[in-house]
Amino acid sequence: MAVSTSPQLAPHEEGGSACDSGAIKIPHLNARVLTPLVRYLRERVDPHTLARASASAGFDLSTFEGGPRWITVRRAESLLRLARDFVTDDDSFRDACAYKLGDGYGALRLVLWATSPRAVYEHAVDTQHLVCNYGTSELVTSSRTGSVIRYRATTHESRLMCLSRQAALTALPTLFGLPRAYLREDVCIGRGAPHCEYHLRWHDQRRWFPTAIGGLAGGAALGGLTALTGGIDLASLALPLLCAAVGYIVETRRITTANLSVRDEVGAALREFARGETEARQELLELQERQRDWLRRVEQELDARSAALAEMSGVGEKRLQVLRGQVHDLRTMLTVVPYALEASETNSRSEEESAAVDDGREALAKIDRILRQAMQQWERGRALVALEPRRVEVEQFSAGLQRRLGALAHGTQLRVAVHTTREAPSSIVTDPLLVDRVLDNLLGNAVKYTARGSVNVEVGGAPGFLTVKIADTGPGIGSERFNRVFRPGGSLVDERVDGFGVGLSIVVQLLAQIGGRLEVMSTPPDGTTFWVFIPIELAPPATPRLQETNADGDADRLFEQVVRVHGAN
Repeated sequence: MAVSTSPQLAPHEEGGSACDSGAIKIPHLNARVLTPLVRYLRERVDPHTLARASASAGFDLSTFEGGPRWITVRRAESLLRLARDFVTDDDSFRDACAYKLGDGYGALRLVLWATSPRAVYEHAVDTQHLVCNYGTSELVTSSRTGSVIRYRATTHESRLMCLSRQAALTALPTLFGLPRAYLREDVCIGRGAPHCEYHLRWHDQRRWFPTAIGGLAGGAALGGLTALTGGIDLASLALPLLCAAVGYIVETRRITTANLSVRDEVGAALREFARGETEARQELLELQERQRDWLRRVEQELDARSAALAEMSGVGEKRLQVLRGQVHDLRTMLTVVPYALEASETNSRSEEESAAVDDGREALAKIDRILRQAMQQWERGRALVALEPRRVEVEQFSAGLQRRLGALAHGTQLRVAVHTTREAPSSIVTDPLLVDRVLDNLLGNAVKYTARGSVNVEVGGAPGFLTVKIADTGPGIGSERFNRVFRPGGSLVDERVDGFGVGLSIVVQLLAQIGGRLEVMSTPPDGTTFWVFIPIELAPPATPRLQETNADGDADRLFEQVVRVHGAN
């Protein structure tokens, strides 16, 4: 959404064909709203590079500038994707979409200065039809320093289109010499919501009419005084100036109070955002700590197994030694990742921070290579660790799931929730690290594969079990894939996300070790629901022992023992 500076036009195709009311209404956009982005590309990108990229995208940039012209949404989306390739992040993309916005208004800015940001936002909502023929805007609330705007479209728009709209909205106050508006986005069409909703706050501008009214009132008082006294003295001449000064002071106090209120609201919103960032980072660090603890326990099992098999097979010992070394290397490199990620979050990086980021990326690449090598060498077996039972309070367990799910979904538009039913037991005795590993895999998959919608978790109970229900609105799992996704490497056929394809097979093996179950129901493309059954009482084994599955037949046996599929479509 932006303020159009041209009279209403009849939309037409790039080739000149009309899009009148008697024809099928093809979604069109006024090309003028993309002029700042085109200006940015022409001034900031090498002309030869831009020309090649434009030709590859199949359009000419002249389409988006010059006189009034309407273009299809498909062509506009092509430009947005092209521009996104030339910037580093979404914030830079928004800046590019509002690049030198005031230059496109020309002398019209003089007219705008006689109004207010609030009036311009209201005008933008009323003239949405001048910008596109498929969207409508609604002003939910409005005040001198804030508005809530809701936008709906009859066709799907990408996330980039929403970002370009946000750029125009936040940049409008700059036409009045004010800072950019603060925008909080609640929902987005580009992320599956039925509409976009923007909460806008901006600083108030100074009004000069209180000063003028004060001066006029002082002049009128001076005139009345002159009529009564028959003359004026030198002190009386200062009366209009004094009244104008009073009006100026009152207006200054008003605008200062209003802008301090905006500052406090924006500051509170930023503090809340920073708190969420901190909690998400802390939870992710705890996830990494759980991974390190798991690897430590795997190392201990490998040490014990290596000693037991040393006399039986030199080849087996060598294989275990290689695996142990790889796991040790993995643990060492994992310690680099949190610090590198912390450095990468800052807006401005020093040379040391940039080096830390590079070290982190290099470490991740090494982890990827070593893990894949380990998976190849360990293809015929999966080591499970000795159990370490402890009592776990379900209330704390549920709170931890809430934090974990919030951290995994942080930065997305997914709606997430965790709630506990009355049927849930108060506590259970289990291996917390093993259960965490099961749920980390399932929650991570739910967030990774769900591009829009929600992930909901319900902690409940069944006779002898604590149950955890995980429901997402992702693409679902087709019936033809159920026989593959629970096998090691079975989900590698899905290229939507990067991974080793072993997450669900690990879940099955770990649940089998504690006597748990996994039930699943999936109805593509409406999502997937998992039910995890965790025994309330876990008796520790008499002696720590290592279980493993060595063949496809064992994988089938575990699948039949642990997994139950409900109504897959």
